[in-house]
Amino acid sequence: MKRLIILFFFTLSCNNQINLDYINGYWEIVSVSKNNKFLKEYPFSNAVDFFVIDSLNNGFRKKIKPKIDGSFEITLHEIPISIKDNNKSFDIIYFSAGNQYVETINILDQNRLVIKNSEGIIFSYKRFEKYLNDGK
Repeated sequence: MKRLIILFFFTLSCNNQINLDYINGYWEIVSVSKNNKFLKEYPFSNAVDFFVIDSLNNGFRKKIKPKIDGSFEITLHEIPISIKDNNKSFDIIYFSAGNQYVETINILDQNRLVIKNSEGIIFSYKRFEKYLNDGK
């Protein structure tokens, strides 16, 4: 019985619960990997992914370029997305030029976002921070 209780709490603590509220905002790519091998690391990226999701899990993903003064250069390219709960994971469904493709959210918290595409490529992001701290 004692082992069963320990196993239950261990399973409960390992449950990867994702709070979709964290996806909203600016994300800077850190690395791209596949089969536990880094394909590319980004010590610095001049583009940031901006996600906006509403209460119905619909929204968009957009590439933007941060400026040194804290503002952003906004691109016109915006991809509509929808997030679907698959009980064990969340999928981001992209709708682009009549096509649809899916990526799975592996990790999402306040500071980290990890997404896997259908080819098994993993994109790791960190929450974007302004280049200059304005003292606030």
